[in-house]
Amino acid sequence: MAMAAICLVVTGASVGPMAITLREAAHSSLRHIVELKVMAIEEFLSRGATLAQQVTSRTVIRDKLADYHDGKVDLAAVADFTRDKLVDSLNLSAELVGIVRLNAKGELVVAVGKPFDWAGTSMPGLSATQPTMSPPTLIDGQPYIVMAAPINSRIGQRLGVDLVLIDARRLLGILRDGHSLGETGDIAIVTSETRPRLLIPFGHEPARDGGVLAPEGPIARIVAATITGHSPLVEAKGDPILVAAAIPGTDWVMVMRMGAAEATASVDRLVIAVIATAAVLALFGVIGLMAVLRPLTGSIIIHTNDMRRQIEDLERARAELQEKTHQLALSNADLQEYAYVASHDLQEPLRMISSYAQLLERRYKGKLDEEATEFIGYMVDGVKRMQAIILHLLDYSRVGGKGQSYSAFDSGDAVASALANLAGAIKASGGEVTTGSLPVVWADRMQFTRLMQNLIGNAIKYHLPEQAPHVAITAEREDRYWRFCVSDNGIGIDPQYFERIFKLFQRLHPRGEFEGTGIGLAICRKIVEIHGGSMWVDSEPGHGAKFFFTLPDVTVSMAEGQALAQTESV
Repeated sequence: MAMAAICLVVTGASVGPMAITLREAAHSSLRHIVELKVMAIEEFLSRGATLAQQVTSRTVIRDKLADYHDGKVDLAAVADFTRDKLVDSLNLSAELVGIVRLNAKGELVVAVGKPFDWAGTSMPGLSATQPTMSPPTLIDGQPYIVMAAPINSRIGQRLGVDLVLIDARRLLGILRDGHSLGETGDIAIVTSETRPRLLIPFGHEPARDGGVLAPEGPIARIVAATITGHSPLVEAKGDPILVAAAIPGTDWVMVMRMGAAEATASVDRLVIAVIATAAVLALFGVIGLMAVLRPLTGSIIIHTNDMRRQIEDLERARAELQEKTHQLALSNADLQEYAYVASHDLQEPLRMISSYAQLLERRYKGKLDEEATEFIGYMVDGVKRMQAIILHLLDYSRVGGKGQSYSAFDSGDAVASALANLAGAIKASGGEVTTGSLPVVWADRMQFTRLMQNLIGNAIKYHLPEQAPHVAITAEREDRYWRFCVSDNGIGIDPQYFERIFKLFQRLHPRGEFEGTGIGLAICRKIVEIHGGSMWVDSEPGHGAKFFFTLPDVTVSMAEGQALAQTESV
């Protein structure tokens, strides 16, 4: 009996923590499913916003609205001029199915494509430059989303709004893809209000307008607790299990539910098997224990042999990994050479296109209509942007490549070099740059200078129109690192875009408002990371931005660099 009791105590002490750990792993897999679906929805919505901005980008149409705003033409003339061009815009994507153009007073100018009720659409504020999005709506039983893109004049005056109707069936497909939802799992999208409203309801039945959820219900409680940019929340106390995550850039929350039995079925089966084994041991006492221990002894021997084989396999895998790492280094060197050659060869045809487009413009100036002249301008501008993108991509590919030269140098001297390169832009903007006491760092001086030049240049570029830019550069010691800060008094950044701005080709403003390719900050973060640091931003719209990055202290970096050099020489 004593032995049986011991078996039960040991089993209970072992099964409890194991069951908790396995259940947490099951919950993490549900979080991962929701994170992937949120990323897919964010990509869909970003694509919709891009389509809306493309519709509003036609200069000749915007100028015609400006003429109406100034009283030079009437509304009927604007509608006649605009209709065919908006019909052409419907060919941008199969998901773009309807466009409504309004003037600055909210009056209808023209509507093309699929008709829809736009009266309740959420409109962008007077200072907005980015499209706003209305919740999903049903038209003929199918879901659609309306993007409202502001049309502003060259001086920032509101001329009108384009309401772009986006087919949201792909959004519905993302939610109801059953491969990862099992038999009991389903997903809904709700608003993050005090009384959440169903935008896309649970279930595999046809989409329909949802109702308002009770504020004291489990779904409303988990929706209220979600925070944009944080990991999905899991509510596992009830049945079904709920997982919720905020969708960036919206006031929507994705909620996934799954039956508790299905979510933890494998864990429950394992716990039951262990408990059953403990019951057998308790029933048969010492005899049962001995009967179990004999085969376990053989199993231990077998597992020991298996572990020995696994260790040998790991040793072989490590040797293969070292060889593949060497091959990868050679491949990276070849790719950098290829990037240089490709960038050179790609720019030659671009220069030819630009030259002939400018030749057309000079030779036929005054003989072409306004729209043809605009098209030629698009060609020249597109070539220039492509050349800039190629050069920036080449810079990005070279960061961290061969030719790096690490040394100890005064970071203040490197900042001075960056300021000298930006002297013209700083003077033209009337800006001021101040620096505190900056440390000696161990880094590639050329790349550090490029890092500082990009950050200071952005601070000068993105300043408020009514205020001269002021940039401050400081550094503070934190344990084994130096934390640098480049702060400004510019237009600021919405927190929802803090990670997006460090990715390739991510721009937050229309091309006509600020120049750039969307690669500069990606280069900055890559430079910092190859030096063993990290980079982030803190900002509020209209209140400037602070870009932080860390670099190891010079003594730490030199010691690590010397150790690496000795390793490579062995």
